[in-house]
Amino acid sequence: MLSEKQEMNDKIEGLRQKNSETLDELTQKKIEFERDKALKAQQLQFQEQRITELSKQVEETIKRYEERLRNEREDLIRDSQDKVTRITQEKETAEAKYD
Repeated sequence: MLSEKQEMNDKIEGLRQKNSETLDELTQKKIEFERDKALKAQQLQFQEQRITELSKQVEETIKRYEERLRNEREDLIRDSQDKVTRITQEKETAEAKYD
């Protein structure tokens, strides 16, 4: 009977030890999970900031391009109008000269 009791106590102690090891392992896994979760959250925040920065850069680039395009268009129109005016004046001068 004493031997059975000792076996049961040994078995209980073994299960307690195994339970303790399992809890330690679970705790360690939880710590690793939380650390990974925090790292992923930090990476996500960094990526979101980077996306915001790049979006702003794209918007600024588009604005500069549109401004440059508008200026080029205005210059082209002004040059064309100047050429028409000059040619018209030359035509009128030539007509007056030969009349």
